[in-house]
Amino acid sequence: MIDSIYETNKYRLILIKQENIYQDFIDKKLELYNIFSNYIIFLSKHKSNSNIKAFTVHSTGNYGTLFYGGNNIEGLSIPYPYMMSMILQQLSKYNKEYNINININLEVTHHGPVKLSIPSFFVEIGSTIEEWKNKTYGEIVARSILNSLNKNNFNFSSKKIVVGFGGSHYANLPTKLTLNNKYYFGHIFPKYQILYLNKNIIKEAFIKSKTKYAYIDKKSISSNIKKELINNIESLGFIVINK
Repeated sequence: MIDSIYETNKYRLILIKQENIYQDFIDKKLELYNIFSNYIIFLSKHKSNSNIKAFTVHSTGNYGTLFYGGNNIEGLSIPYPYMMSMILQQLSKYNKEYNINININLEVTHHGPVKLSIPSFFVEIGSTIEEWKNKTYGEIVARSILNSLNKNNFNFSSKKIVVGFGGSHYANLPTKLTLNNKYYFGHIFPKYQILYLNKNIIKEAFIKSKTKYAYIDKKSISSNIKKELINNIESLGFIVINK
């Protein structure tokens, strides 16, 4: 399973032979090698039909009609909103410093793995082999992650952690809110999946994101769907902060 391990006093970079999206139970499998972790950041390539240059950050999960990787198991991973937010902000910072004009985006929750007992998320370079092999882009991602890992004091309030609903796959509003330090997103569900969300998945999203707050991209969904969504969220005991 493990190809190579690069290690410092605090962090490990582990190269594996199988695709990241199929790494259910990877935390437990690594423990067999005496490798123990508090969280896992999956470094990956991002693909899109538009081939737009991008750095993306997202949580993982299979739900509704979105099943890919994760051995087709329905469920959600445990996100890490603090670290995801910090890395997104660092990517934005270096995007300006290097003057490369690349898209910086949170993405909605999608694909596997879904079965880990510790927080995890993806950081990706997209969207073609030209970007994947670009050493500058790799350096920016590495520096963004290392800077975030080395910041032990997060100036984030737990009250700002939210589960997101609505918008497109590239989560433009959550991205903007995160970069402006307004809110920090755990799981995010796009507008085209809201009708397919069951209450079990909605509840799991709040529990695993460790928050009771929801933020809805209200302009992206119809009033009827929004009303039903708010009713479902509140019936589970959670709070929509921007009704």
